[in-house]
Amino acid sequence: MNWIVRYCLILIFLCGISTSKSQDIFHNADSLFMAGEYSKSGLAYEWIIYSGPSPGIEARAVLGRIQSFKKLNLFDQAGSCLDQVNIFAMPDSMKAKILYESLLVNYLAGNFQEVQSRFLMARPFLQNTNFNPTGKLLLCLSHLKSGQWGLVPKSAESFIRTAAPPEKADSLIAQFYILFDTLQPPRLKNPKTARILSMIIPGSGQIYSGYLGDGLISFSLHLLAIGGAGFAFTQGLYVSGWIGGFGLLQKIYFGGIQRAEELAEQKDRLNKELYIQPALTYLIGLSEEYN
Repeated sequence: MNWIVRYCLILIFLCGISTSKSQDIFHNADSLFMAGEYSKSGLAYEWIIYSGPSPGIEARAVLGRIQSFKKLNLFDQAGSCLDQVNIFAMPDSMKAKILYESLLVNYLAGNFQEVQSRFLMARPFLQNTNFNPTGKLLLCLSHLKSGQWGLVPKSAESFIRTAAPPEKADSLIAQFYILFDTLQPPRLKNPKTARILSMIIPGSGQIYSGYLGDGLISFSLHLLAIGGAGFAFTQGLYVSGWIGGFGLLQKIYFGGIQRAEELAEQKDRLNKELYIQPALTYLIGLSEEYN
C-alpha cells in the first residue's frame, strides 16, 4: 500500500508543478486581456502557442487569442487561428470549445460557407456537449444569411429538436414554418438587368430596381444636360456646350448606370432581410430560452 500512496503523491506533486507553470505562462497574457489591451494580449497568447507547450496549454492559448480578436471585432483573424494548430492533438475537453468558437467567429465575419464546411468537421465533437444546440443554430443562421433557403427547414428542425424539450419540439417547428415560408421567397432584382436597362434608357434601371423617384430624377437630369448642350450650340457657344453639356451628360450617364446596379443590389439585400428576419428572431429567441 505504501508504494501506491507514494505514487499518488508523486502524481499530485507533478500536477501541481504543471499547473503552476501554466499559470505563470498565462499571467502576462491574461493580465493584458483583463486590462483591455486586446492587441497585446493576442500577441502574448500567440507567443504561447508557438513556444511549444503541451496540447492543453496550447488549446487555452488558442482560445485566449480568439477572444482577443473577438474583442477587436477582427473576426476573420479569429477564425484563422484554428488553421494554425493541430486541433486533433488537443484534449477532448477543449476540442468542442475551440471548434464552436471557430463557427461563431466565422459567422460573425460573414463567412457563411466556411461555417457550413467547419460544422461538418465540428459535429462529432459538439455532440453531447453544451455547444451542440448553438452550433446547429449557427449552421441554420448561415443557411438563412447565405440565401440557401432550401436547406433551412432541415437545419432548423435539427436545432429545435436539439434545443427544446421533446414534448414542445413539434409545436415549435410548426410555429417556425408559419414565419418562414420556403414556397414564397422574395422576388429578387438582377443587378445586371438594371445596368443594361439604364444603358438603353437612362433611369429605367432605377425604376426596375424599385426606386421610381431615383429613376425619374436620373431621366430628368439627362434631359437637362442634353437641353443645355443644345441651347449652347444654338447660341454659338460650342466649347461651353461640349464641356458643360455633353461632358456633364457623360458623367450623369455612366453614374446612372452604376447607381442602377447598386440600387438593385440594395433592394435585394432589403428583401432578403425582410424575408429571413422573422425566422432569425424566432430561432435566436428559442436559443436564449432553452440554453
